Amino acid sequence: MWDVKKIVETYNKTAEHYAKSRQGKEPKEELAKFIKLVKPHGKVLDVGCAAGRDSRILKDAGFDVTGMDLSEELLKIAKTQNPDVEFILTDMRILPFGKNFFDGIWACAVLHHLDKAEMASTVQEFKRVLKTNGILFIKTKMGKGVLKTQEEMILNEEREFNLMEEEELDQMLTVDGFEKIELFSTKAKTREIFWINAFYRKQNP
Repeated sequence: MWDVKKIVETYNKTAEHYAKSRQGKEPKEELAKFIKLVKPHGKVLDVGCAAGRDSRILKDAGFDVTGMDLSEELLKIAKTQNPDVEFILTDMRILPFGKNFFDGIWACAVLHHLDKAEMASTVQEFKRVLKTNGILFIKTKMGKGVLKTQEEMILNEEREFNLMEEEELDQMLTVDGFEKIELFSTKAKTREIFWINAFYRKQNP
């Protein structure tokens, strides 16, 4: 069984250092595209918001933003630095929102923290809370199998990621009623890691 609790403990233990290391490293092109696609002034959910870096950008772009994460320590930083944004401690696998609630979901570097079966059911949760024609963005590590890392950004604590191929993610999303807008891969600027970037639109209720 994939140990989400261990992952959360790692982020709690290294929250301050991790938050500082991620500042200024936001995916600017992907954010710009997402901002153009989502309904102006719409409701946006930032899944796995960490210390609120991307939530801040989305809020400043005019959206009604809710940031969510399972790390209490990262959320403390997010709330302190962004008092005008709503942040909640909750699990992306069981979202505490009604149907058709959000105009956009931003899930950047978070889906790879789940096992494959939970990825599929979590995508169904994303669909449930998205409005018809709502926009979903997923950024997740690309490849096969499990990647183990010990990176300075997390004080060399070990992390594990479930990797996906582009075709695998596309199939998961299209089966669940999403229409592909754009799907492409990018290489991390400072590491030998590749990312899948997926922009999809919810097609049916």
